[in-house]
Amino acid sequence: MKNKKGLEVYLPFLAILSIIVFTWTAYTISSVSHEDSIFKAGETSKYLIQIYDEAEKALFYIKESTRLASDDAFKTICDNAGYKDGECKKETLFNGRTYVDWNSCSKLDPETNYFEQFKFTLKSYFQNYKSFYPESKDGFTDSYSQLINNLEINFIEGDTIYFKELTYHIETQRNTTYNVKPISKIITPDFIEFNKIYNSFSSCTDLPSCAIKLPDYKISSQGSKIYLSSENKDCQIQITVDKSKPLQGRVSAFT
Repeated sequence: MKNKKGLEVYLPFLAILSIIVFTWTAYTISSVSHEDSIFKAGETSKYLIQIYDEAEKALFYIKESTRLASDDAFKTICDNAGYKDGECKKETLFNGRTYVDWNSCSKLDPETNYFEQFKFTLKSYFQNYKSFYPESKDGFTDSYSQLINNLEINFIEGDTIYFKELTYHIETQRNTTYNVKPISKIITPDFIEFNKIYNSFSSCTDLPSCAIKLPDYKISSQGSKIYLSSENKDCQIQITVDKSKPLQGRVSAFT
């Protein structure tokens, strides 16, 4: 009887103790899980902010690189009298001036040459990009640099440059990405001056007739060769044409 009575007292106590232990364990697990969840959320937020900052800096770099590449490309086209580097022969006179030999060039197409030179120059700017993202042991910093290093133009519409989409994989969230579609604007140069010079050289026969057709340029001659210099500070052009030889023509779309 004593044992039975003791058992009756012990069993309710054991049940209450079990409930207390279970509740405390559940609360502890819940607290740890909640704190861990908060930590992970905070860590992810930090990386999201860093990615946004990286993307914004990359977009600024793309925009400025596009502007500079456009300016550089136009200067190259001017320095080569409507052509890219290395497409024509050049002649340096005793006065130190170097003239582009138009007789040695292919068909005149300065607009196409400009855009090709622009793409080439822009690529060199992109290849020099270094990510601003904090150094990562998993190689995220290098991968973000390579996004710009290998960035390609999708298409060009008027003065707007549309680039291929940038996809940033977020650190600690490899299946989550931050996507950006870069767009930049340029001011396409005016190539009418090249057309004017070409038309004049095609129709004039000697120094006097060429000088009449091109009154805004400094013109001289040596034998059958005519030498032209532009005083335009924005686009300094220096050309020589041998009137005893034909020019290669110009593309029909260039007017």
